Amino acid sequence: MLTKVNARVTPPILPDEATRVYHSDRRLWPLLFRLELANRWWQNNVRRRQFEFLVPERTTYEEALPGRG
Repeated sequence: MLTKVNARVTPPILPDEATRVYHSDRRLWPLLFRLELANRWWQNNVRRRQFEFLVPERTTYEEALPGRG
């Protein structure tokens, strides 16, 4: 897959860089989703405003974490 991507981008993406970004995202996205759930609770319960969009309860990144799922 990385070879197909590298055929289209400059400079090429190194495997170590792709792995590093993936692991960073794997930690970041579950946190962002939890913050969005907290924001939804705040808007609904404290501010008495309807939350305007859906927030999933889980992410695929969480399923990839050890000890979860």
